[in-house]
Amino acid sequence: TFSHNAGIYEEGILLSLTAKDGYRIYYTTDGSDPTVVTNKNRKLYATGIMLSDTSAMGWGPLTRSWSSPSVSTQVGAHVIKAYATNGTESTDVFTNTYFITDDLTKYGVSIMSISMPKNEVIGSNGFYNNFLLTGSITGGRRRGVGIMEVFDPKGDRVGNSRVEMAVSGNGSSGWGMKSLRIYFKGINNQDSGLESDLNYDIFGGTAKDQWGQAITSFSRIMIRNSGNDCATSYIRDAFMQSTAAGLNVDTMATASTLVFINGEFWGVYNVRERYSPEYAESHYGVNKDNVTVIESDYSQVHTNTNADFVVSSGIEGDQDPFNEMVQYMRDHNLADQEHYDYIASQMDIDSFIDMWVVRLFYVARDWPENNIKIWRNKNPDDPSGFDTKWHFPLLDLDMGLSFYDFTTERENFFWAFDSSSVCGTMMRALMKNEGFKQQFILRYYDVVNNHMTPEYLNAMFDEMYADRDPLMALQAGRWPESGERGKFTVSKWQNECTRIRNFINNRQPYALSHFYQHFGISEDDLEHLSQKRVTVSFHSGRTDVTVNGETVENGTVIRLEQGETKTLNIVATAKEGYVVTSITFTDKEGNAHTVEGNRLVLKTGQPGTVSISSQRVATNP
Repeated sequence: TFSHNAGIYEEGILLSLTAKDGYRIYYTTDGSDPTVVTNKNRKLYATGIMLSDTSAMGWGPLTRSWSSPSVSTQVGAHVIKAYATNGTESTDVFTNTYFITDDLTKYGVSIMSISMPKNEVIGSNGFYNNFLLTGSITGGRRRGVGIMEVFDPKGDRVGNSRVEMAVSGNGSSGWGMKSLRIYFKGINNQDSGLESDLNYDIFGGTAKDQWGQAITSFSRIMIRNSGNDCATSYIRDAFMQSTAAGLNVDTMATASTLVFINGEFWGVYNVRERYSPEYAESHYGVNKDNVTVIESDYSQVHTNTNADFVVSSGIEGDQDPFNEMVQYMRDHNLADQEHYDYIASQMDIDSFIDMWVVRLFYVARDWPENNIKIWRNKNPDDPSGFDTKWHFPLLDLDMGLSFYDFTTERENFFWAFDSSSVCGTMMRALMKNEGFKQQFILRYYDVVNNHMTPEYLNAMFDEMYADRDPLMALQAGRWPESGERGKFTVSKWQNECTRIRNFINNRQPYALSHFYQHFGISEDDLEHLSQKRVTVSFHSGRTDVTVNGETVENGTVIRLEQGETKTLNIVATAKEGYVVTSITFTDKEGNAHTVEGNRLVLKTGQPGTVSISSQRVATNP
């Protein structure tokens, strides 16, 4: 028993440890295991442990052996690991972290304390410095096992779990401050008062499932160094993905956190979701055992851009349906609607389009050859009823948003359509179909013209800037290593923010101009095209829809010629477990006509949107 809960204290405390009569208590303060008899750093508990101020601690052995901060002291923590034994029987090891400072709560962000023996972090088999199992980026990652405590911005401990950790990232894994994948140990994680998962809304409600509910339990997360943007702005990918949340593409929620390892400050990180089977389960209700994730083969993306995709999560062979689909696109002319319809039945067209739109807008390079992950539910009988199409998330946009001088707001990234990569090949094949081409044109125009506005982007950036700016002095002191534009300093952070603001204030007209030029159209053409259409919107996981007897996809656009009036017989059929509640037609003036039930006969010459509402069938408790 610890006399004080783990957390933040303004003044020093005398920590008392107690156990049953006849037991001796041993403890460590360096993250090492107190049960190891030969551990020279373990101590026999006697009458109390004085925990003094940690607001300006000198650097410990982990930092001194790995990096060279620009300051001699920085905020730290006391990590106490303790167990009791009577020589025959022993308790589990319990871990508490104590911050003795009044400085941390002012930052308003979560705190993570990781503890494990130094040689398991940095050593001959350390997961942090020897992270490649076979010396190859494709050979898997070494994992370390430790305890991770999570504290909310007030300093209350909200997570305490045994975790496995592995270095994340490819090119960016060369930084001293590395990204880390965190794997919670589930049912094997419940001794010593530990929790199986992180049951805390660490993203403040921004990680949402398909029903708009906040996700509050995580078995996989990542603490990210911002990839190639490490030691530059640290927030580019986090910002870009945050602005794309709500579009038809998966994004990873983000939040700032302060990370400590064995009580030593390790830096300001971005907590992120991670694309995995668990992501699909929490966001879409798909059983994680039915989900596979594949990705572009990093070992070949710079030499063979048409290399087959490989398995990221799943079993060997899960990638075959995707690679076969790509070959079908090479072998068949998708101008033939039958061929296009087949491809549309295999991949989520909406997410593919929005992935392209976002990356084109932000000039997010190192793509389309690289940085592509794709996932799908491979079981058509999954209880969620979710489709079995390939879905395209946003991944590692770090090189966009003026990261380079050739990714500024003035740059034209439409040359990506000529890429010889798998993704470029797919786009060119799809563009042969006039319906897809029109859908892409309308979607790009809509997102860039109405979503990626300077007003919206500035509001989003102001929020992230306010969150991060107070933390940058800590980061500059801990990690002064050189990034894309030299040594990291607070001044450099401010300069990067100016570059980002210049981009978001000036990008929109260039993004539209390059778009008009590429497709040989004018703004007047787009205004006309975007107004003369009826869009059918529904949840494809809950409903099947026909228009005039033909099955349609979510987002289907029906063109209206000048002066034409069309009759649309719309029938919505609910999938098992759901019921269609109503169908609404909203015209361009905002006038809405709603019918209850699953059928609407619409006679209109006005453009607008048909929205089909559905809900789960109520069940008895």
